[in-house]
Amino acid sequence: MADYSFESGIGTYIQVFIEQKQALGYPYQSSSRILYHFDSMVADKFPDAHTMTKEICHEWLHLKPGEHPNGLLRRVTPVRQLGKYMNGIGVPTYVLPGHIPNRQIRYEAQATEVYEAMRDENQYLRDRIQLLEDVLLFYGIAPPPED
Repeated sequence: MADYSFESGIGTYIQVFIEQKQALGYPYQSSSRILYHFDSMVADKFPDAHTMTKEICHEWLHLKPGEHPNGLLRRVTPVRQLGKYMNGIGVPTYVLPGHIPNRQIRYEAQATEVYEAMRDENQYLRDRIQLLEDVLLFYGIAPPPED
């Protein structure tokens, strides 16, 4: 894991939280990186903050340019866990609700996409069969009869 230097007023809590997760056997690498970026945002935009406020958390909720909503979900989860941890050790803090950012977007193929993929696959198989029959005929071997 990379050693991050936390600079904000909540940086100490972040550091102890990560150490606790790792002591329990969680690698906590990607979440550590996310919390490092969260800490940088807090230090940059809220330099006097010593706890997580609703304003800080809502600033974190903005989609970054080109970010998929599932990326936002991955960014929100460690911050929510941090808020729960801070409340658990007696530091009053805002905890992002569990329904933010709603839920993960699932990708579902449309019926037309499935049909086109199957049609393309069938055409590919027909082309391969025709090629095989042409090779057999070239060598004087009769292709098997069709059923």
